[in-house]
Amino acid sequence: MKTITSTSNEKIKQAVGVRKDGFGRGAIFIEGARALETVLKARGVEFDRLFVTARFISKKEGELLAAEITSRGAEAFIVSDEVMRKLSDTQSPQGAVALAGMEEKRLESIKPSQTKSGEINPDSKYFIVALDGLSEPGNVGAVVRAADAFGADAVVALSGTSDPFSPKAVRASAGSIFNVPVIICGRGEFIKWCKAQNISIMAASPRGGKAVFAADLTGRLAVIFGGEAEGVSGELESAAQGLIHVPMPGRAESLNVAQSAAICLYECQRQRRAAT
Repeated sequence: MKTITSTSNEKIKQAVGVRKDGFGRGAIFIEGARALETVLKARGVEFDRLFVTARFISKKEGELLAAEITSRGAEAFIVSDEVMRKLSDTQSPQGAVALAGMEEKRLESIKPSQTKSGEINPDSKYFIVALDGLSEPGNVGAVVRAADAFGADAVVALSGTSDPFSPKAVRASAGSIFNVPVIICGRGEFIKWCKAQNISIMAASPRGGKAVFAADLTGRLAVIFGGEAEGVSGELESAAQGLIHVPMPGRAESLNVAQSAAICLYECQRQRRAAT
């Protein structure tokens, strides 16, 4: 491996640019052994560059991980601790950062499938999670993680939503960002697509509509979760076939959007499994 000790190195500047600008630069910034191990198992992801510290690859696990990534064609560099601090998006760098290319997905590529192997079941029904104006990347990543856990076919990031491929969102997803298709598009395009596919839209609301446990969530379905402050936009509420909420008999005023999403998506999965 080549060594980089200067924070002014052009490759370091490019990597920092990807970290700051996200998928807009055509690459994904991935940090930490756990996230890198997840990406190795993902489909459609190609490693471009790997940056590691000498301390990271001095350990057997780090050495094996770096070897696996470089075997996939990644250009690898050993960097100084100072350079790793420049690269890292965390206060305590883990010693490994990579840039990877990933095919941009579109709504038309979504196929209904709820199998871990990714094989398409022609009898399955669409189960889509949409994010409308979620500004906090940690919440975006956490909802992607819940969507992956409960078998969603895709996550759609709509207008005003934080970049789901930002480093913080990727970390919060615990690697799920690479397991479930994530599409970025506008509200109007999404509404039009749902109508064309005969997909019912359910919008999560703080207290409006039916309790999530009383709503029918078994058909072709898209569940939308709105921003922490504004909620689901009026445009999407108007297009929705119904509103759902999580009943809260306790004294808490509200739930974090990621907590609410996890409850709603669990109920979606429970109903859909019971219906098969």
